[in-house]
Amino acid sequence: MNAKPPPACSPGGRRALGRAAAAALLLAAGCAAAQSAQTVNRCGADGREYSHTPCADGRAVNVDDARTPAQRQAAQELAAREARTAQQLVDERRAREAAAARPPPRQGKSAKAAAPAAPAASGARRSRKPQRSPVYVAPPAAAASAPRR
Repeated sequence: MNAKPPPACSPGGRRALGRAAAAALLLAAGCAAAQSAQTVNRCGADGREYSHTPCADGRAVNVDDARTPAQRQAAQELAAREARTAQQLVDERRAREAAAARPPPRQGKSAKAAAPAAPAASGARRSRKPQRSPVYVAPPAAAASAPRR
């Protein structure tokens, strides 16, 4: 049986391309891991520069990751969980800020009628000052010219 490879646009072809991409990715990751095992030199007067090439006043630094695969996996899971928690906190903060930025809802007649009952229900009563009736005073010129009775 001669099986032809599926065309790239078919679902089977996409899977084959996906497998090839995954293999290339694993190969690249393996190369990167091999490169990380290289010697890194700490250079500069204060030791704040790092280089793959040796420098005059530098010293070699061990950069190998001594963690086990299980420890790396646990660290990645922890980082992902913390990233999700951080995003959740950001979303909650934005929702609170958006709610605070919105104007308060307008009160209709039914809401206004219910509003005075709220302080009485809580036991707090406001005392009102008695309103004074307005005092009308005539201007001095008008009082002098008005006829007396």
